Amino acid sequence: MLTKVADSVRELGAAEDMRELRSSLLTVTRRLGLVSFNISLNKRRPVEFMDGPTLTNWTDSDLAQYANDGWAPRDPLLISATTKSSAFLWHQSDWLGTEHQDYVEYLQASGITGRITVPLSTKPDRLGAMTLLSVSDDPLTRETLQGAKIVAHLAMARAAALSYDIPRDNGHTPSRLKSLSGRQMEILHWVAQGKTNREIAMILGSSRRGIDYHLEQILDKLEV
Repeated sequence: MLTKVADSVRELGAAEDMRELRSSLLTVTRRLGLVSFNISLNKRRPVEFMDGPTLTNWTDSDLAQYANDGWAPRDPLLISATTKSSAFLWHQSDWLGTEHQDYVEYLQASGITGRITVPLSTKPDRLGAMTLLSVSDDPLTRETLQGAKIVAHLAMARAAALSYDIPRDNGHTPSRLKSLSGRQMEILHWVAQGKTNREIAMILGSSRRGIDYHLEQILDKLEV
């Protein structure tokens, strides 16, 4: 699993634009034994998760069907993704015999068995999450869950870097990044290079906890 995660970190970090990041996320998703992903960031309402996902390999027709069927207000997974604070495993059977039986039938018709959701909210009035889907009932380990958490948070950071055009080499700083301190710009530069938080800490002579804190502040300031 460590090798898979390391490969995933390198691949996501190498993405030069959002199209490449989407392609890398699909490769990483399959590397984890899953088939589909949806990542939504900086949303104000749960319905926006599926109306305008940040990155997904769902087709336009899949998204349109979800919207036309009116799932957003009654999707129990979406409710969990926007109310829970930590990553969780789930399965369609979680809702068997409940008021969400129709959602179970929707998942079954789609061939989706379940899998992993990682909440990615960075501030109280903003919502975010990444969900990775499976069509298999093969058991997933806690290591896979941890790997998915790393992938989700790196994807969020990389999307921030790409959305705000963080240069890979020293260059002009975009105006929307002027709220970041010099240290935070340096950290975001290394994120754009595909470095992990631990590697950045070693490069900058800081602690891993300090880098984690700065990255949270960066995402907050960029409203990602």
